[in-house]
Order: sequence, then structure tokens, then C-alpha cells
Amino acid sequence: MNFLSEWRFRLTRSYLLLERNPSITSSAQNVVLKPSQGLNEWCRAYSLSEAEIKWYLDDQQVYDGYGYSITSSRQGDDKQSTLKADTMDVRKSGQYKCVACNIANCTSEVIHVYIEGEYWALTLVLSCCSPVY
Repeated sequence: MNFLSEWRFRLTRSYLLLERNPSITSSAQNVVLKPSQGLNEWCRAYSLSEAEIKWYLDDQQVYDGYGYSITSSRQGDDKQSTLKADTMDVRKSGQYKCVACNIANCTSEVIHVYIEGEYWALTLVLSCCSPVY
């Protein structure tokens, strides 16, 4: 990433506003839960301008309701979003992504959630060369 793609400049009335991509941290990277356990993950974005935080599960946006609770809070330049689910099952396992966007760009953090007892299929693909004559 070069300097210009990471920073955005905006001229407002009498001053120049300098904004950088939001920096983001999350509660975990890999989580293993029992089916009866709940999910409680957070991510925090630091941004000079207002950052919007959205959650995704396997590239599909997760909304408040529909088995999830999403809350947001702000302290100074930090915005925190918390994703909760009371009970987990195989349909809620996968790659959760917290995406924070401001006027400069978007940044994301990935949290992998696995459910104990979930079976994974492994496909072995063999690739070989054409025969030599």
C-alpha cells in the first residue's frame, strides 16, 4: 500500500482534513464453541472521522436480529461494535469479518468461528503432468 492510497485529503471551509484508513482490532482470530455456547465478539476501529462498522459471515452481511444482536459504542476516536448470538449451530460457523469504513477507505479483521463436533470434508485433488513418450 502506498502513501496516497492510505490517506485521503478533503478541503473544508478553511482547513484541510487529513484522514487515514481506520485501524482495527478484534477480540479474537479463532474461536471454538460448543453448540450450546453463545458468541460474543467485538471489533474496535480507530478513525478521525466517523467510521461505520458492519459484520459479515462468509461474505453475507449479518444484521441485528435474525439470531444476532449488534451493538455499537463510541469513546473518543474509537468506535466499537459487538456481535452476539445466544446459541450457536453449524449454520453460524464460518468466517466472520468486521469491516470498518471511513471517508478514506475500508479495513477488515477476520474471526474464524468453529463449532465443536462439526464435521469437515476434505477433498484431495491430484494433479499430474502429461505422459512423456
